Amino acid sequence: KMSEGGGMEATRRAGRSDSGVPVSMMPTQPLSVLKERKKQSALGGSSSWEWKAFTNTSRTDGLELRHWQRKGQPIEEYPFARFHKTVSILKYTDEEYTRHLAVPEWTKQETDQLMKLTVRFDLNFIMIQDRWDGSSQRTTEMFKDRFYAVQRKLAEARGLGG
Repeated sequence: KMSEGGGMEATRRAGRSDSGVPVSMMPTQPLSVLKERKKQSALGGSSSWEWKAFTNTSRTDGLELRHWQRKGQPIEEYPFARFHKTVSILKYTDEEYTRHLAVPEWTKQETDQLMKLTVRFDLNFIMIQDRWDGSSQRTTEMFKDRFYAVQRKLAEARGLGG
């Protein structure tokens, strides 16, 4: 039914065709394409899925995770494991500390604690400052300065300059 005062164009814009059937705003596929898909689906059957276990190679705790996967498809490496990057942090011996790293502002125990926290929190110095339980209060910049100074001096002493 056409609206009063409006032409056929206005009626089509409202979403109805001349026959009263709603007009599709998206292009539809021809019926032959849909029949072909239905035929292929009937021949091949529906795809089967199974609840499979997998492990994330970037985790070290052995956690077993599960997800849905097509039946018969081999389990591949966890796809997001490639984003897990770790920084290699140089470790020092007692001799290296006394020879190259000793400074009056930092004790060996504080430097040891800083190095452990940098490994634990993956160089997140805000977290390191939050978890710091040393005798003296330190700023984030102080942690960064000490960490990178230690790494630089160790690399120079070992001839790892780059």
